[in-house]
Amino acid sequence: MALEAVETERLRTFPSRDHQRLETLFTHLLEEFAEGHREGVREMWTRFDAGLTGHIKAEEKYLLPHFQEVEPAAAAALRADHDSFRRTLAELGLGVDLAMVSLDVAEEFVRGLREHACKENDLLYRWAQREIGEEGQLRIERELGGGQSERR
Repeated sequence: MALEAVETERLRTFPSRDHQRLETLFTHLLEEFAEGHREGVREMWTRFDAGLTGHIKAEEKYLLPHFQEVEPAAAAALRADHDSFRRTLAELGLGVDLAMVSLDVAEEFVRGLREHACKENDLLYRWAQREIGEEGQLRIERELGGGQSERR
């Protein structure tokens, strides 16, 4: 495959790859909760919080302003979800530090994040793959850390 074709494919699939990166974080976090490893939960929560926060910031900086021009209601709904996730991250972060967050609560939060990711894949990312140029997609990828894996 020519280098240009590889770059085009990489850019086309980047948004969903970042959701896969976040899914890996979700899975590892829930494993730590299920195993009851307090220090592991804290460590994974820190990675989870940073990964999700960076992802949201990049979407709000690079994608949502442009998406809002063509789909204002959908963009507003995605932003409202982001605001809710940030509040919940802060609340649960305190609970994680105090070992007061249960597996059920963490699973419910992750379930909401997964539902949101599906909406983004269907609405925002499908639009972005058509409308955001190569330079914009590269900026987003750099902001999100190049889609680096989040392994334990």
